[in-house]
Parts: sequence; C-alpha cells; structure tokens
Amino acid sequence: MDAFRTIAAVMVLFSHTRDIVMQDYGGVAWTMPVYFAASLGHTGVVLFFVMSGYWISASVESRVAGKSFWPEYLIARLSRLWVVLIPALILGGLLDFFGDQIAHLPAYQNVIGSHSLTGDVAARLNMPTFLSNAFFLQTIAAPVWGSNGPLWSLAAEFWYYLFFPTIMIMATRTRRVPWLVLLACIAVSLVNQQILFGFFVWLLGYALQIIHRSHWAGERIFASRLALWLSLAVLMAAFALNSVIKDSVPDIVMGVFFSAFVIALRASSAPFPRCLEWMALYGRKSSYSLYAIHFPIVILLGGLAVGSARYAAGGAGILMTCAISIACFVAAFGFSLVTEWNTDQVRRKMTRVYARVTNRD
Repeated sequence: MDAFRTIAAVMVLFSHTRDIVMQDYGGVAWTMPVYFAASLGHTGVVLFFVMSGYWISASVESRVAGKSFWPEYLIARLSRLWVVLIPALILGGLLDFFGDQIAHLPAYQNVIGSHSLTGDVAARLNMPTFLSNAFFLQTIAAPVWGSNGPLWSLAAEFWYYLFFPTIMIMATRTRRVPWLVLLACIAVSLVNQQILFGFFVWLLGYALQIIHRSHWAGERIFASRLALWLSLAVLMAAFALNSVIKDSVPDIVMGVFFSAFVIALRASSAPFPRCLEWMALYGRKSSYSLYAIHFPIVILLGGLAVGSARYAAGGAGILMTCAISIACFVAAFGFSLVTEWNTDQVRRKMTRVYARVTNRD
C-alpha cells in the first residue's frame, strides 16, 4: 500500500507536468504511451482516496472507544496534514509570486493552452485564501491557493476524516458527536457535491479494511496468481478506457477495480519485491509532500522551459517532461525531510500544547 502511494503521486505529477510542458496529443503514434501515462492523473487521486479510507477507518475504529477520542484523533490527523500543508502553502505562494509577478511567465496567465491551471493566480494569493486553504475550506468557501489546484483533494480528505467517525459514532452510539462537527459535515456535503461523491470512493477503503480484518471467505476466489493477473488486467483496461474516452469510467467503479486488485494481491500472498522497498519508503514518508508541492514547481519550471508555447509532441517535450518530473520528485523528498518525516514530533508537541491549554497534564 505504501508503494501504491508513490505510484499514485507520480501519476498525478506526470499528468500535470505533461499538461504544462507538452501540447495535447496530436496523432504522433509513438508518443501514445507517454500520453496514456499522463492521462491517469485523476485516477491517481482515486487510488489515494481508497488507500486513505483503508488506513483512516482502521485508525478511527482503534480510537473510538477511548476516553478522549475527538482530541486525540483530531491532533493525529491535523498534525499529519498541517506539517506538510502549511509549509507547502508558503513555498507555493513564493514560487507563484516569483513566476507570475516577477518573471511574468505566460504559463501563469494560461496563454499556453494547458488545462491544469484555471483562474487568476495573483487573485488567489491573499491572506483570506491562505487561511481558508490552511483550514481545508478550498473549493468550499474559497478557491485553491495560487496555482496549486491539486489542493482541492486535501480539503476532501480532511472532511472525510470528519465524515467517517461522525457517521460511525452516530450508527454505533458509542459516544456523542459534537454538534459543531455534525453541522459542519452537513454543510460541506450540501455545498460541495464533488466532495460528497468522493466520500463513497473513500469508503471503499473501509470495505477493504473489513474484508482483510474478517478474513472474508470470498478471498479464496482471489487466492491465485491467475486471479491476481486478471484483476490487474481489468484495472489496466479501465485505465486505458479512461485514457481513450476521458472520465468514461466513474470514480466509484475505478475504486472497485483497484480494491479488487488489492484483495487479489493480498490473497495471493505474493512477496513484495525487495528492489521496490525504496518506493514503499517514499510512499510512506514523502508522497504527501510530492502531492502538496509539485504543481507550483511544475508550473514555474515548465513556464521557464516553454515560454509562450508548449512543446509539440516529440522527443524534446518528453525529455523536458521527464526532467521536470524527476526534479519535483527529488525536491519533494528534500521537502519531506523537514516536514513529513517529523510528523510524530509535531504530533507530540501539539498533544503537549493541548494538555497545557486544557490542564490535562
């Protein structure tokens, strides 16, 4: 699952980089594999939602019976999110200001024909927008910060972190749900339908958790290498269909296909390749950082590279796309060393501050 985090983050990264650097597919047959890989950005977000539901639902269930569920749970979740998000907002704002207001790159005005950037970047670099994004209200009460459109999914993630325990507690009656949390969840689900629909994809991760924990008898159906390869083939076919006909496979169906593949992978007891351990480590410690900071870096480097016109489909454009993607991948690792790798320390500090404020030493 950790390795899948890296794969999903790279899918999103490569999609955005291609869009900023290279023109849309123009019929050059040999470039089709590149455009296929670059078409899977939204699918990467779907995979993230399923994996998030898998991990967070387990965290909720393990904590919900505790004496102070909400404080402990929110500190755990906010420390995880803020340790990357706040520095990412600052870094992204600085890069956007330089690229747009100082370098005056055409990419920020979206005159190069890309699809990833919409709206006025400069108009979204202000304190109300910064605070709204810091408190996960982008696309709900404010636009995303600067050029960083991918931040929309972080707002969705945060609210899923509230949706799930709220529903679970109300269903099991294990404790009370704070009325403010309940009202906020209802308001967000009404204001932003995209977030609400994405929650059903997120819940597929919870279904995975139930299946794995209960040793579901149906897992035997998947307990063969043949089932593993078949499930992978179906998943890749769905990827291909989405590439040919944009968004032809609904997110919920894509999530089901991915979940089936994960079940088959687990049931087959296939050993994890040792050569990919670095990918699992990156996914566990740096993939969130890559997701949070990649777009401001991509549009700055891409804007410097392309000027007023994107590369045509060809070798030069592919090399530049790969070079910028690798630069983002490495930069995110460095960024994560001072942010994401220190999540536990930030969590402990937040816990101590909460204890002092509430006199619960």
